[in-house]
Amino acid sequence: MRQSATPSPTHRRKRWNKHLKRRHLRTSERNFVELQDRERLAVNGGVEFQSTPIGKFLEKINKNIRQYTPKNGELTIKQPPSFCLLKKPEQTLRQISKIYKSLTSSRTYRVNFIHTKTKEFCIGAELLLGIAVHEAKSGKKGLKGDFARGTLPKSDSYCEVLKGIGVIKQLDARADHLTQRPEKIHVFNRKKRGAEAASTSSSDSKSKTADDFKNHINHALRDHQLILTESTQHKIKGLIGEILDNAEEHAGKNTSNWNIAAYLNNNDSSKVLEISMLNFGNSISQNMESASEFTKTTISPYIERNAHLFNRTTLQTIAAMQGAISSANNSKSDTRGNGTLKLIEVFENIFDEYQQLRKGKSCCEMNLISGSTVLRFDGSAKHKKIESEDGSETVYIPFNNRGINYPPESKYIQEMKTTYFPGVIINLRLPLNGSITPLKEGVS
Repeated sequence: MRQSATPSPTHRRKRWNKHLKRRHLRTSERNFVELQDRERLAVNGGVEFQSTPIGKFLEKINKNIRQYTPKNGELTIKQPPSFCLLKKPEQTLRQISKIYKSLTSSRTYRVNFIHTKTKEFCIGAELLLGIAVHEAKSGKKGLKGDFARGTLPKSDSYCEVLKGIGVIKQLDARADHLTQRPEKIHVFNRKKRGAEAASTSSSDSKSKTADDFKNHINHALRDHQLILTESTQHKIKGLIGEILDNAEEHAGKNTSNWNIAAYLNNNDSSKVLEISMLNFGNSISQNMESASEFTKTTISPYIERNAHLFNRTTLQTIAAMQGAISSANNSKSDTRGNGTLKLIEVFENIFDEYQQLRKGKSCCEMNLISGSTVLRFDGSAKHKKIESEDGSETVYIPFNNRGINYPPESKYIQEMKTTYFPGVIINLRLPLNGSITPLKEGVS
């Protein structure tokens, strides 16, 4: 009878102990439990995986992407130099998809992240990666021991993002890193999983989140000797509540799931306020496909006029960003739409006034990702306002420097070829590198 080439469990345990000694590590009961997991994996063929509700959305980002190959059940992932939804949205989403698909493999029981090469990052990418790793771990049945570990970057700022918002935070992991002055680090991180009645006026999680977010931004600006005016605080609170309401309303047949995060580290020499909001559900173009006949008729001329430049889903997304356009509107008297555009306008105004007060020289960066479309906002394509007969104003953003009746320019639009986000991601980055000399009045 032919003898099996697979070493016995005892022999494999001895080889593992020798490996630990070579790496100057001590054998412990915990390592032994992880070794038992390895043996069970070899016998049973892997760990059973059952996709979570969020996981089903993550699977849609890139359905055909190749996976990383684990070695002895462990996956080592070296994060790329650029991992940023503002700079490289399609590549970053593809990397997150590849990581998630690889972690859900029955052959993977542990992941080791190496962040040392990453120089360009954003909180939106780190938040989404953390969610992906958390959902992959949640779907693993009977998994023992630590699921994720990693090598921290040299950058203290990057470490703090990972600890406050990224994979370390999402997994409640421990990091061997000395925190910078914590009173100078402002982190806001909220999420909602499951169903609630849609209302910004009730004392539910959305209302509290909107109020806390407004207070967080105001508190973070105090290090810069600035405060938001009462009217701006009121606008931010109302618009955040509206966006979260829309996220729940447009979740489709699924329960609503959203995250909102903000981060400002005033220990850094380059101080940057970052905000990221994401929700899983329908893309904007999906909502426009199921919009009222009134809305479809309203946006149809715009789509037909520019069909030779961009695909239909991209043009639907652009049209939905315009004032007074909403999938729920049924007549001209309906005033819904568009909280996202108004929020971006508010933060652009905040940044413009900050530049005037503090003589800053950097530019703000903002984008919106939905489905296969990326819309960029950098302040150069200014919003246009049209005043109605009743005195009300409608805000438009044409994504060009001429007007809504002209085609959008490609520098503001990206159509992702292989990647799709099921929902909406909004990313904002506002550099705050100006003077901190006290002023008599705050930012308006």
